[in-house]
Amino acid sequence: MRLAVFHHLPSGGALRALREKILIFKKLGHSVEVFTFSTAEREMFPLEAVAPVFIEPLRFEGVGRFASYLRASRRLAEKIRTRGVDRVWVEKCRFFGSPPILQLLRQPAIFYMQEPLRIRAYEALAPGTGGDSRFLGPPLKASDQLRRLFKAPAHYFIKKQDKKSARAAGKIFANSRYSSAWARAVYGFEAQTLYQGVDTVFFQPDTSIAVKSQVLSVGRLDVSKAHDFAIRVVSRVTDKIRPSLVIVCDQANDEALKALEAQAQLGRVSLEIRSRVSDEDLRMLYGQSRVVLCSAHHEPFGLVPLEAAACGVPVIAVEEGGFKETVLHEKKGFLVPRNVDLWVRYLEVLLVEDAVSCPMALSARAEAVNRWRWDILIPQYEKSLV
Repeated sequence: MRLAVFHHLPSGGALRALREKILIFKKLGHSVEVFTFSTAEREMFPLEAVAPVFIEPLRFEGVGRFASYLRASRRLAEKIRTRGVDRVWVEKCRFFGSPPILQLLRQPAIFYMQEPLRIRAYEALAPGTGGDSRFLGPPLKASDQLRRLFKAPAHYFIKKQDKKSARAAGKIFANSRYSSAWARAVYGFEAQTLYQGVDTVFFQPDTSIAVKSQVLSVGRLDVSKAHDFAIRVVSRVTDKIRPSLVIVCDQANDEALKALEAQAQLGRVSLEIRSRVSDEDLRMLYGQSRVVLCSAHHEPFGLVPLEAAACGVPVIAVEEGGFKETVLHEKKGFLVPRNVDLWVRYLEVLLVEDAVSCPMALSARAEAVNRWRWDILIPQYEKSLV
């Protein structure tokens, strides 16, 4: 089968997972070509290493940015049509959520939905919120409300295109049961659950890496990732065993960075923020850490706990969202309600364990290998293309 893959992803776990999916499709004997825009992430995870990549120029700036995007989408859809492909596998768009190219393709399109568009109205529809979300982002300041008013037409256009594009797909998959339920609430359709995995050959324990008095939080510098909660937890750990905290993100937004640094200083937490680290550096940071903290709001899947587990590092994850599907309580870590006192208690238990021989670290690695390595998922991806 000739397969076209479209994405417009930023850096992060979704792009790393896409690389693995392309390798699976090739193992299944399919010919794969990748189509994307020049505004997608291309440096951190160069897909050219695994498949031919066609890049359509795009400038997403100014008042004409939406018209430019739609014109570029039409050109790219036409390019895909000329390649004579049998199926098109479509991943998310960093600007629209569900990519408008789904409306323009003639070939059968399969949409892999990482999560619904992250806007306040949709956050309130996330499973478990009852429409009264515990997380809708911080209250808007008067200046933010004014900016939001000016942005209302653009917001409406993106929201409309996102919904229309999602519904144009021939087949839709979501990365977890949680995301499937969320998509049903937002878009009104059923998405089949198709899990992602972890490369347990690359992400594995390395005895040459010295474990530090350090914990790790991974995710973009955005309120949805709740790094502020991780800082509060660490700040409450007993002084004698309090670890440093490392945050790994894709882009270091200055305003968010300064806010986190100020919070850490106030709580007497030694904080380091690392942006755009390589896969090798990320693996090293996992290996150096005693515990990985996963506190994101409405996390659709939970790839970070899988990578941590593959490296033999226990996690503490909030008992919400996709974490409930990727973290097995008391096997690869702890699933804990969003309560600082509880998190401190569980973190201190792990901090006093021997980091190398900790039973939970050993079982975390075994669970990642036995349940989440990519080759186990190959039959499910083969069925997805039918």
